[in-house]
Amino acid sequence: MISVEQIILEVLREDATLAGVVGTRIYAELPEGVARPVVTVESSGGRAGDSESPNWLLLPTVQVDARGVTKASALAAAGAAHDAVIAAPRSNSVTAAGVVTRVTATYPVWIPDDDWPTPNGEPGPRYIMTVRVAAHPNP
Repeated sequence: MISVEQIILEVLREDATLAGVVGTRIYAELPEGVARPVVTVESSGGRAGDSESPNWLLLPTVQVDARGVTKASALAAAGAAHDAVIAAPRSNSVTAAGVVTRVTATYPVWIPDDDWPTPNGEPGPRYIMTVRVAAHPNP
């Protein structure tokens, strides 16, 4: 079984524009005390929900969060992540974890929580986007 979360992590980690914004700070879980800006990826769901789809086709929902020191730095990370995942089927479809065949993504949405940042700097200004990915194992 493939992991769409791992595929999206690979797509994001290989994107030069996003690397220019966040460096290598792209994770499945937000590390405590990590520098900002940072991007995290979390998937939910998995297999296609109908009996007509092949059992190897995955169609999960993935949430991509971008956190920054400022709202502007969070937006820059979110925008670069959005562009990278949308381009994946055309520019980076084959990863070590699997093949991306289709991606849809909402435009990043600002999460204006009043308690950010907390005194210890966690978690910081944040944008989120929801990504839907169709993927299958490498041939």
